[in-house]
Amino acid sequence: MKDNKFTKAERNEIAKFLTQKHTAYNIGIGDGKGWSTETQIDFQDNPDDFIDTLEQVIAEIDFPKTEGMLTFVRTVSIDYIEPDHYLAAEGMENKQFPAPEWKELPTVTIYVPSQNQILQIAEGSGDNLSAEDMENGIVDYIYYSQYKLDDLTEEYDGGQIDKTEMVRDTYSSLTEAIPEVLNFAFDDASLKYIVLEQES
Repeated sequence: MKDNKFTKAERNEIAKFLTQKHTAYNIGIGDGKGWSTETQIDFQDNPDDFIDTLEQVIAEIDFPKTEGMLTFVRTVSIDYIEPDHYLAAEGMENKQFPAPEWKELPTVTIYVPSQNQILQIAEGSGDNLSAEDMENGIVDYIYYSQYKLDDLTEEYDGGQIDKTEMVRDTYSSLTEAIPEVLNFAFDDASLKYIVLEQES
């Protein structure tokens, strides 16, 4: 790092740690002499934006000075870069990116005649993700509820399809995810269905 700017090689090395999009990362920053501090930066999907922000943070840190050390000579070490939490689970208040970007994909309700069931399909909120899930690379999920036609007041069954990438990065709408849900719920992605409702 020179003049508070990472070299191209250093930027590439940092980018390797950014494996989970839309995630807040904890970063350990040290001086190479035992002193360290921690900061947290939100990563959406552009490593360069994340690294630019990290450069700004480092430039504003008041590093301890050793007696006799020239003020313009400084060693900076990045001790760790670790995911902390999935941003959608926390909401977007006080975040760098505005909340409207994080409006959930509209829920879809379908009828599956061969199963005589109604399914409601929704994008995961992130609340069901544990630290262990994230360590295993799970960053998002699709949740679906199943209802029998003769009793629509009580959920009959349901499931959660864990994803290693954001649902919105795979599907532009949850109607595109219907075959995957059918395959997960009934082991048959080709089942006929009727879309009853899609929230706007």
